[in-house]
Amino acid sequence: MIDVRFPILFIFVLLPKSFNCSKCEPIAVSFCANKLPYNLTILPNLYGHTNQQQSSLEIRKYSPLVNSDCNENVKLFICSLYLPVCTILNEPIPPCRSLCTVAKNGCEPLFSELGIKWPECENFPEKG
Repeated sequence: MIDVRFPILFIFVLLPKSFNCSKCEPIAVSFCANKLPYNLTILPNLYGHTNQQQSSLEIRKYSPLVNSDCNENVKLFICSLYLPVCTILNEPIPPCRSLCTVAKNGCEPLFSELGIKWPECENFPEKG
């Protein structure tokens, strides 16, 4: 009879550490929670935020833009930028360039009015 305890132990104990899953955590920022196609985020994010409270402070700066209804994709872009999806990779995945561009459309006139600096869409990958 084959002892399967070690392989199971490897899967549940050793494998998660090799993928560094301890950085993944449930999304707790109410602005984004239950509004994304995922519910786990990885930190630090692209801006070096090590906790969701730091991300939340940045996300709040965009709430007037979201509340203006200038574009339905703004919230998805901002949330995925500051609370990136958790994957087996040890680094955050940025939103794709097309989402940045689509979210930006229709909202540009409000940027200066609301004092918002929109990220440069060219800095994001073509595919996410």
